[in-house]
Amino acid sequence: MNFIRANYLFIWPSLLFTVLVFNQSWVPGMFHDGTLYSALGKNAALYGHWLVPKMSDTYYSQFFEHPPLISISLGILFKIFGVSWTTSRLFNLFFGLASLFMIWKYCLRFHNSRVAQFAIVLFTMCFPIIRICRFPNMDMAIVLFSIICFYFYKLSVETGKVHFIPLGISFGIALSFKGHASFFIPLIICIDYASSNQFSYKKTLLYFCGFLLGLLIFSIWPISLYLTNNFHGFNYWFERQFISTVVKGRDNEESNFFGYILILLRGSIFLVIPTIYLFRNKFNLKKYRFLLVWILGILIPYSFMKFKLGHYIAPIYPALCISSAIVIIESFEFAPYRFNQFLKYITAIISIILLCFPLTSRIRRDKDLIKILDYINTEKFMQKNLILNEGSYALWNFANLVSFMTEKNPVVKKIDENEKGLVISKEKSLFNHRPIYSFNSLKLFLLE
Repeated sequence: MNFIRANYLFIWPSLLFTVLVFNQSWVPGMFHDGTLYSALGKNAALYGHWLVPKMSDTYYSQFFEHPPLISISLGILFKIFGVSWTTSRLFNLFFGLASLFMIWKYCLRFHNSRVAQFAIVLFTMCFPIIRICRFPNMDMAIVLFSIICFYFYKLSVETGKVHFIPLGISFGIALSFKGHASFFIPLIICIDYASSNQFSYKKTLLYFCGFLLGLLIFSIWPISLYLTNNFHGFNYWFERQFISTVVKGRDNEESNFFGYILILLRGSIFLVIPTIYLFRNKFNLKKYRFLLVWILGILIPYSFMKFKLGHYIAPIYPALCISSAIVIIESFEFAPYRFNQFLKYITAIISIILLCFPLTSRIRRDKDLIKILDYINTEKFMQKNLILNEGSYALWNFANLVSFMTEKNPVVKKIDENEKGLVISKEKSLFNHRPIYSFNSLKLFLLE
C-alpha cells in the first residue's frame, strides 16, 4: 500500500503503456527477429537448448549470433506461460514497463515529480519504443539496464559513495544480452566522470571494479562454451557482430553517417526539438551535462557503425524524454494531480477505442505463410517434411515462422520431381501436382 501511495502518479501512464503495447498481443506475426528469438526460446523450453540455442536441424542448428540470455529468458517465460504469440510479446512488455519505472525513479531522485511524470508520459507516447516493444528483442533489455547503470552512477556522484556492485551487475547483464552493443554505458559514465570535479584515484578504482565485474559476468558465457567444447561459437559471434556488422556493415556499402539523426527526426521530432531547445545556452549545458553526454554518447559512436537499424539506438529515448520533460515543465505550469486525472480518462478512452476498433486484429505480416502453417499444423501432416521451393519466400522469415509455429525442420532448396513431403511454392502447379491449399500468392503441395 505504501508503494502504491508513493508511486500513484506512475500508475496511469504505466497502464496506458500496457494498453498500447499489449493490444491484441495474440495476433500472429511480428518482425522476423522477434520470431527468430521466439523459436530459440521455444526450443530452449521444450528441448533444453539453453547454452547453445537451436532453431532447427537444418537452419541455425547452433545459434551464435548473440549471447543466449534472450533465448534463456524467453524459454523461462514459455516454461511458465506456454508457447504462444502472447507469451512472446510479454517479454518486452516487462522490459518496457521496467524501463518506464526506472525513468520514473531516476527523475524522482535527480529532478522532481513533475519531470518524472512528464518523462514517462513522453516515453509512453514514443512511437519507436511502442514499436520495439511489440516483439521480443534485446534492445529494450539494454534500455532498462543502461538506465539502472546511470541511476547508480548518478547516485554515486550525489552521495560520494561509489555503488560499483549494482552498477557492475547491471552492466554485466546488459553485456550478456547484446555484448559489445552495451559498451556505450561505460563510455558515457567515463566521459561524464572525467569532465566532473569529483575525480579521485579511489573512485576511479571502484568504477573500474564495477566495469570489471560486468565483464566477469559476461565471461560466464564464453567460459561455459569453452568447457562444453563450443568455444568456436564465441569466435563466430565476435567476427559476426563486431567485425562484420560494426566495421564492415555486413557488406553494406551505402552506409549513411547521419542515418540515426534522420531516424530520430522522422520518428521522434517531438522529442528532438525540445532537447535542442534545452541545450541552447551554457547554463543548461552545465546543469544537465549528463543528459547531453547520455544522448551524444549513444548517437555519435553508433553513427560510425556501418550497419544501422532504428531499434539499435533505443537507449537514447529515455534521455530525450527526460530532456523534453524538463523543457515542458519549465515552460508551462500544471497541477500533477489534475494531469494524472486527465491521464486516467485518456487511458480509459483509448482502452475502449482499441477494444472496439483494434488496430492489429488482423494478421498483417507474413499472413500468407502463417495461414498455410496453421493449415498444416495438424496431426494429418505431422510426419510430413516441410520444404520451401527456393525463391518463393524470404529464407529467414520462413525458417523462423516454421520453427516457432510447428514441430518441423524448415528446409529451403530447389525442388526436383523426386521430392517427397509438403512443399510451399508460388507455382500454380508442381510436377503435375495441384495445390491442396492456397492462400493469396502461396500454394501448398503434397508430393508423395
